[in-house]
Amino acid sequence: MSELVVVFADEDARRAVQAMIKRGVGRCLSPFDARYLRHTGRDARVAQQPVEFLRESAALHATSRYLVLWDQQGSGRERQAPRDVEADVCRMLVGAGIAEANVAAIAFVPELEAVYGAAWDRVHGLLSELGKPADSVPFDGALPKESLDAARKRHGIKRLDPRLPEQLGERLPLGKLKSEPQSPLHRISQALQTWFPKATEQ
Repeated sequence: MSELVVVFADEDARRAVQAMIKRGVGRCLSPFDARYLRHTGRDARVAQQPVEFLRESAALHATSRYLVLWDQQGSGRERQAPRDVEADVCRMLVGAGIAEANVAAIAFVPELEAVYGAAWDRVHGLLSELGKPADSVPFDGALPKESLDAARKRHGIKRLDPRLPEQLGERLPLGKLKSEPQSPLHRISQALQTWFPKATEQ
């Protein structure tokens, strides 16, 4: 049984966010045992049937903490306010016996890639290292995935290169990415620090 279970809707998100979480251990978080799961049903299943997936994965335990993440775009619940969907996902887990204090359900609006806009210059710097130097492309907050894809192509990086999401998670400045109090990464950080606060040195 893991202390933390993190549910993702796709592999790119898992690689990026898992790398970010691991960076926090020892800095602002105490060590913890975590299980990172990717839902094969993608965003729609994560936002609509998270409990079923956790049961199928033998990952539903009353004392674990749960971080459930998905893109609002493609969730099938785009017409609902993101916070309403998040509250509904929390209710599903609470209904399955998980304490409300042990659940954080967070939607990336419209997609995970939106968080990269806060450090777009650093994204291009990293892409130059992984690929080839090139002029930057503008970031469009309404089309973040397309913006990252255009930047990737500009720098000559292959679409399925597994280094990219993991490198973004490992090397982008977390302070910038979570600087807005309502940003998904700030809220993820707050949940983790509540659950696994770093021990105060005596």
